[in-house]
Amino acid sequence: MKIGKANDFYLYGIFCGELLYHKLIQMINSSRMNFIKERKTTIFLRLFFLYLIFISISVGSNAVFNYLFVENSKTIGVISLLFGFLLPIIILFLKPSILVDIED
Repeated sequence: MKIGKANDFYLYGIFCGELLYHKLIQMINSSRMNFIKERKTTIFLRLFFLYLIFISISVGSNAVFNYLFVENSKTIGVISLLFGFLLPIIILFLKPSILVDIED
């Protein structure tokens, strides 16, 4: 039983190899683009939370200054405690991976 000439199968193999190569390159590029998009999203989210913590510490320290030197109000003390100390500590304790880059 004769199936065919070897040269015919070489041409078929080269043709299939070209198709598979381009499909494989397309899959690799799409996975890289998805990884880059995911990484950008996490970095922007991390920057937002760091900005929030920075603003919270700034508002809290300003409220502490006002509480100590300008006015003698209990609400300013509560605001300074909440924004200056508790909010950043709660964020860091509940989910530190938001702010700290953990690589596998």
